[in-house]
Amino acid sequence: MQAKFNNCEYPLVSVFSFVKNRVGSIRRSIESVLAQDYPNVEIIVQDGASTDGTLEILQEYGNKIKLVSEPDNGANDAMFRTLSRVRGEFFGSCLSDEELLPHAVSWAVENLMKYPEVAAIYGDHYLIDLDGNITGEHSPLPWNYEKCLCSEFMPPFSASFFRRSCYEAIDLHEDTGCGEFDLWIRLGAKFPIRYVPGLVSKYAEHPGALSFQINTMADNIAAREIAIERLCSNHKTPESIRLLRDKAIAGLYPWLATVYWNIGAWDMVKQHAPQAFRIGPNQEYLDSLANQFYNRGIELRQKKQLDDALEYFDLLIQCNVVRPNINYERANILLKLGRIKEAVKASHEELRLQPEHYRAKILIRLVETCPERTSQPLQSIFAEKLFKMGIEFLGNGNPQEAVNYFNEVLADCPVMPNLCYALATAHAQIGTLYVARQACEIELKLQSEHDGAKKLLTRINRAIDEYERSDNRVASS
Repeated sequence: MQAKFNNCEYPLVSVFSFVKNRVGSIRRSIESVLAQDYPNVEIIVQDGASTDGTLEILQEYGNKIKLVSEPDNGANDAMFRTLSRVRGEFFGSCLSDEELLPHAVSWAVENLMKYPEVAAIYGDHYLIDLDGNITGEHSPLPWNYEKCLCSEFMPPFSASFFRRSCYEAIDLHEDTGCGEFDLWIRLGAKFPIRYVPGLVSKYAEHPGALSFQINTMADNIAAREIAIERLCSNHKTPESIRLLRDKAIAGLYPWLATVYWNIGAWDMVKQHAPQAFRIGPNQEYLDSLANQFYNRGIELRQKKQLDDALEYFDLLIQCNVVRPNINYERANILLKLGRIKEAVKASHEELRLQPEHYRAKILIRLVETCPERTSQPLQSIFAEKLFKMGIEFLGNGNPQEAVNYFNEVLADCPVMPNLCYALATAHAQIGTLYVARQACEIELKLQSEHDGAKKLLTRINRAIDEYERSDNRVASS
């Protein structure tokens, strides 16, 4: 950093941290700030009267850090105690389980001086576990005030730096119960904020992280609503922001459901998801949430965890999500669970959305013709019926449609005799020879003396050899 700014060669930058009982990670965090390639950094640390050895580690640093240790009322309270002590022209954070990359402060000064109109900048970050091992990367969205106010997005705090003069102008100096959210919406209402691509920090994701604490979420959503009301009722707030009040409050519920989803609190997801879908303001955001539920249901069904899978599909129905195949997936699971009447009802509901859904039609016909059957035999009949329909398409010269039916059977009855042989025959007719060979080999593992599969495999291998020799000749010429 060669240039001089404001008659000072290196503006002071404050990096703050608040911590309580993080003996396993605090040293790594502090060392990452001390390793900055920028020469004018003050490290502000607020310790919440730690009892596990954290305080003793902090005291080892002597005057390299500005340390206060005292009881506090939680993370938000500690954050504002720390902010009251920063003196730098710019400031950022490095919490007890996080790290700054060596160039982070230089990056911050360079960009805050490059964009003098902005109140804050933020960049990208690595994801790490509690031991500091990198598990991924995250690049956030460009700044969008409306999305932030509506809880659809928030800049990564670990990769953010602020201009202190702008922070002091928003009059946020004490805990409001949702400190980070309140900071962004107040700051963004008055000043520009900018995303600058580039890796800046390492952010820890682990069960002990603040963002994983289920018991704080209810208080946080209440505090967010108060913060939105406060901002939107202030006559000094631009009218364009005040008009977003209802949308911002509605956005709290999809946000809460997503947070509970991300931390694996499924019971809380079920509790809050219906309200999220009822009043959520952003259909794209809700569609994304619905996709997560649907895909998780499919994953659990494939793992044979049928009761758990059914819960996800039932939740989508409860939330009035209209999407093809939800009711069919429910019907398929209900069939396997022996809940025949419910399976038929779900199939009829699928047909109202997709009148030509052939598997739903087959399920209904099977139940009507075999009402005395129990779930497992009925499922077998279902697969056999699909298999026969695939054979009919194969015989009628439509191998691609036959493949579609055979693949459906594979999902439920992968070891059905002759299934892979029929699939290999269809793929051979289509010309997908490598897939046909694999299917033949699977059939022979199931039925080692299958003459038809042996003969077909010989023909397929001969065709593949001819194709590869022809391909080599073309390549060499």
